[in-house]
Amino acid sequence: MSYFNRILNNCSEASLLALKSKEEKLPLGRKLEMRFHIYFCKCCKNFEKQSNLIDKSLKAYFKEYKDQLYIRQAYINNLCSYLPRHHSLTYGVACLR
Repeated sequence: MSYFNRILNNCSEASLLALKSKEEKLPLGRKLEMRFHIYFCKCCKNFEKQSNLIDKSLKAYFKEYKDQLYIRQAYINNLCSYLPRHHSLTYGVACLR
């Protein structure tokens, strides 16, 4: 019975495993322990939902940022093609040629 008490009463380990499972594949036993704990623990279930939401939000934000970065770099490269070579240094535009 102490095995089940250890699994059910260890929120810090379950939350750590939930985060770790997003980064790497967990062994089957550890994954089952985590799922078992999250099934019965409302706080850990909420934690997992919130961390998934945070991950989705950050991925969407950085994807948008990355797309904007490519657009900016394309604009700078296009601008550099119209400017003489010495003007790019005068205006502080880093041209990648």
